[in-house]
Amino acid sequence: MAGPNDKAVEFESIAFNNDISREADMEGLCTHVVLKTTAAVRIHFDGSASTGDFLLESADQTIEFPAKFSRISALGNAGSGTLYIWGLR
Repeated sequence: MAGPNDKAVEFESIAFNNDISREADMEGLCTHVVLKTTAAVRIHFDGSASTGDFLLESADQTIEFPAKFSRISALGNAGSGTLYIWGLR
């Protein structure tokens, strides 16, 4: 039985490159996110990623922070890779 502090988690991944922004639909509002990437990537919530957006380096450890979003997009900074996303509701 789920307790009051349990959260629903959705996992998605985006295979990205630096040619076009790719998107994952979390199919509902998330309030917290955990991210990990295999290559440097630009991240944007609820819109298309561009070269001016938040940069997550592959050397970074897994990061987590509060964020309200239902979609997340990724654009490779200088190449391709995979962005792993855990969205918590």
